Amino acid sequence: MVKMFFGQHKPRAGGIEDNNGRMLYEQNDVAKRWKEYLEILYKGETLRENETIESIKEDKSEEGDEDDEINPIMREEFDKALRSLKNKKAAGIDGIQAELWKEAGEKVKRELFQIIKVIYETGELPEDYVKSLIIPIPKKTAAKKCEEYRTISLLSHASKILTKIIFKRIEGKIEQSLTEDQFGFRRNMGTREAILALRIIIQKRIRKDKQTFIAFVDIEKAFDNVNWKVMFKMMKRLGIKYTDRKLLYNLYKDEFAIIWIQDVK
Repeated sequence: MVKMFFGQHKPRAGGIEDNNGRMLYEQNDVAKRWKEYLEILYKGETLRENETIESIKEDKSEEGDEDDEINPIMREEFDKALRSLKNKKAAGIDGIQAELWKEAGEKVKRELFQIIKVIYETGELPEDYVKSLIIPIPKKTAAKKCEEYRTISLLSHASKILTKIIFKRIEGKIEQSLTEDQFGFRRNMGTREAILALRIIIQKRIRKDKQTFIAFVDIEKAFDNVNWKVMFKMMKRLGIKYTDRKLLYNLYKDEFAIIWIQDVK
């Protein structure tokens, strides 16, 4: 039972190249190389002490936020978010898997609900909610460079419950602003639907003996290069409440990660 809930896969990576192409094999050297790579990758993308801080603070005083009352998280929202957690998924920094929260007694669930409720109302997040565990997964066989790995960030399932509640609250307003031809990361509008629609279009054009030109654009590190200031301003424009924007802002502002390489963190 303990192994079921707490057992974790220990990521193991082979050697990795440094900036000069020299292979590193010692655990500490490999870990340091990854730390160096990730710091460069995310340099300038954090929300710490930059202009976004002031822009978020100014939002509260702008027209439209004066009557932004806090709508407390209801137990029904908490229970629904908890049930939606996927089983057999790796745990975050706290080592607690989703199954443990789901099988916990009512007292434990009630305490977790109260914690999440207070976090939402105050906007103050515990360390475990903003700390992630980064694990590199090779994109191809015999990967040697950091760029040839995909970095996976593991968050605590407790923090996922909170973000699922926030997402459910803001999903409706975001959906209203999206066009019908935008697929991916939307309910019932995944990339499979887009591929099916494209296939139907191509088949029709083939029958009419017409050419079809398709442009594929793959934006490298798209999610790692988000302009946070623009994103939060867009959220305000869409009518997302200040309380939700502030909490999401704090999630990103205070986030930090631990790299897990060959049992070294």
